[in-house]
Amino acid sequence: MKAARLWALTGSIGLGVSFLAAAGSAAAATHPSGRVTMSGTLVPAAERAHPAGTVSAKSTVSFQLSLKLRNAAGAKAFAIAVSTPRSKQFHHYLTDAQWVAKYGPTRTEVSAAERWLRSEGITVGSVAKDRLFISAHGSASKVEKAFGVQLGMFKVTGHTLRLAKSALSIPRSMAGTITGAVGVSQAVESTSLSSTAAAATAAPKDSEPGPPAGFANPEPCSNYWGQKTDTADSPSLYAPYTSPQSYDICGYKPGQMRSAYGLGRSVRRGNNGHGITVAIVDAYDSPTLLQDAQHYFRLNDPAHPLRTSQFTNVAPSTVDQVAVCGGNGWYPEQALDVESVHTMAPGAHIEYVGAVDCFDNNLLAAVNTAVTSGASVVSDSWGDTLGDIFEGAAAENAFDTVFALADGTGVSVLYSRGDDGDNFADFGIDAPTTRRPAR
Repeated sequence: MKAARLWALTGSIGLGVSFLAAAGSAAAATHPSGRVTMSGTLVPAAERAHPAGTVSAKSTVSFQLSLKLRNAAGAKAFAIAVSTPRSKQFHHYLTDAQWVAKYGPTRTEVSAAERWLRSEGITVGSVAKDRLFISAHGSASKVEKAFGVQLGMFKVTGHTLRLAKSALSIPRSMAGTITGAVGVSQAVESTSLSSTAAAATAAPKDSEPGPPAGFANPEPCSNYWGQKTDTADSPSLYAPYTSPQSYDICGYKPGQMRSAYGLGRSVRRGNNGHGITVAIVDAYDSPTLLQDAQHYFRLNDPAHPLRTSQFTNVAPSTVDQVAVCGGNGWYPEQALDVESVHTMAPGAHIEYVGAVDCFDNNLLAAVNTAVTSGASVVSDSWGDTLGDIFEGAAAENAFDTVFALADGTGVSVLYSRGDDGDNFADFGIDAPTTRRPAR
């Protein structure tokens, strides 16, 4: 996770190991009015301890409405069986259509949820092709009415967030259909790096931000740690460490990376990922992503060029929140992801899926697109800055249903492990830097 994303508060991304724990029950309590509380939709009281104003009634709130699986227990059991050696179902994966037909929400349930949203004055966007959720947006006042909550602004360790003041609720008639809404509680301010934020705000609305400033390690630098040491500078520069120290590593070339992981011989023999598609998910979409990667391999690994036929770009329909998310701060990570995949599997096809922004509701949509794209592997080198603090079990469950689909259809979903430790220095909260585990 790069700094531009580390600083962007993106809501809750839960642990995949708990998937579907809440999928069977949306209700925690029934209101006298006949409404039902959706469990896991209230953020902790400590995060609502410092009110910072009201939410404009006319401001737009975008969210994903999560729908209940028809057989969550069966989906979980199948995911375990299909992944367990010696099971009769081991590696007997379903197609996307078979999984949805067996476990996913029905078309009738989708239609009922759409009708309810429209009856509340909410604009219905796209429906995921696996029917796991519905994209929607509406004014804050309409969203408050639909979910029976008040939204407020709160300060959390210096950051301003939009949070629901109580748990979300829905009409009792929808309790068997809807499990949650991802994005109602959301960060609206960030300490994204000022340079990337400034570049992002300079771009026209709904357009991809311009390129970020370039970066290169200064010379001299080493091809490996300890090759060249700094004997020219004062030892005081390295205090409390001893001097001399090695200059930074210039960067490893693709051949060195394959050698380090013992893949050089396999790739030379043709075991190079041919016939496999690897999907990459990040926010936004650098307009020069393919050209940059092709230039990189011409310079550093000409024996393994990245051909245009090996790359598919699934661009976001629009972009949003570029200043909050440090929009072009994602571009170097996109390039790194594409170049890393082609380095290790130079015969594979790469599919890049860009999310509308860095918030959970749109990253959820991008991950779902990648999982159902026909890819064998989905790579996500992004994570959540403050763990499960801001959206809780409802958002966790929404991601977990997508992972259940991946489990059942034989798609590996990989996330960066991260080495950032907790976030106390940045946010004053003892919360780990959450990464979704490999599945």
